[in-house]
Amino acid sequence: MLDLSKQQMQDILNTKATAENGINELLEMTINAIMYCERKEHLRLKNNPKNKANGYRPIKAQGYGKLLQLAIPRDRLGTFKPIFMATLEDEQKNFNNMCFELYREGLTVRRTSKLLQRVFGAKYSRTSISNMNKNFYKILQEWRERQLDKRYPIVFVDAIHTKVKREKVQGEAFYVALAVREDLTREVILIDNNPTESAKGWDEMFDKIKQRGVEEIDLVVADGIAGLEDKVLKHFPKTAFQKCVAHFKDNLLGKIHNDHREEMKLHLNQLFNIADNTYTKEKAYKLTEKLGEHWKKKYPSMKNIFSKEAMRPYFTCLDFNFKTRTMLYTTNWIERLNKEFRRALKIRNSMPSIDSVLFLLSAIAKDMGEGTYSYPVTSLRAEPKFGSQDLTLLYHE
Repeated sequence: MLDLSKQQMQDILNTKATAENGINELLEMTINAIMYCERKEHLRLKNNPKNKANGYRPIKAQGYGKLLQLAIPRDRLGTFKPIFMATLEDEQKNFNNMCFELYREGLTVRRTSKLLQRVFGAKYSRTSISNMNKNFYKILQEWRERQLDKRYPIVFVDAIHTKVKREKVQGEAFYVALAVREDLTREVILIDNNPTESAKGWDEMFDKIKQRGVEEIDLVVADGIAGLEDKVLKHFPKTAFQKCVAHFKDNLLGKIHNDHREEMKLHLNQLFNIADNTYTKEKAYKLTEKLGEHWKKKYPSMKNIFSKEAMRPYFTCLDFNFKTRTMLYTTNWIERLNKEFRRALKIRNSMPSIDSVLFLLSAIAKDMGEGTYSYPVTSLRAEPKFGSQDLTLLYHE
């Protein structure tokens, strides 16, 4: 064995490090040597005759522009773990998190692979990146199946449609429910798949929500799916039901000629004067009757559209404190969430599987829950003195 001075060793290392790919080779040799000595010291200190060295386990770690080939020493009893491994595991965890964040923010697996190759100089296949995300799949599945609160004052429901591959690429519905909790924070309590959106589909979704612990909902806000209110009341008999006024306005304006739209807009604004604290259901129904008589002369079907029974679900918000009605009469809150979903889905054109869509939507929703949704919605506080235990007073007049 050569007896070299410290300076001579340093000169040799400097020469090696400056050679092509030298720094990575030095890293491999140094890390492997340290772990080899760690195991030797571990076996000496434990001094267990049953425990011996037991070969090596190959792994890869990120170096400078390429992957390092490392050999993790093993022992027979499995009690040895190199101290240096903690650093490697943290690095791999951070790397996996970065892959996940890139995917969540809209990059496809293919684009993520190309970006990582350009930045780190190592080739990561689409399969390897998908494998990195497998742990996140499990975490997000557990999040979707978590136990829920017993009571939610408000639940907004809607479905988002996207192209996904089942047997072939086609549109599928993904059901979403956004709830306001008793402390006025928000929480996505449902993300699930059904090929089409229907009242029957929502029947299944409300049953799943019940199975996860929900016993009471004060108000459900939804679009105008036929039969949906009956499914809500089937599972939560005391729940008030509000149909989205914005959807109603858009649909109605699409049924008339352009020449009549300005007049109809004016009438609808008068009909849904929900911010006025003197506006009541009685006034709304009287105006509904007048509008029905007025518009049936031009459009006979308007008589049924402006009937008391047909309009009843659109006026539920008038039972609530006028300061909160603007938050309750449309599905705007969940539409904003769906907009985030669509932004992430749009760049992908179509998704490879149902699970991949659930994974992506859950990641976005969970991130919203830990961010924006974790702050109370102060605009719902009708009076500062009301706290989370007084939500009946807070919402109802």
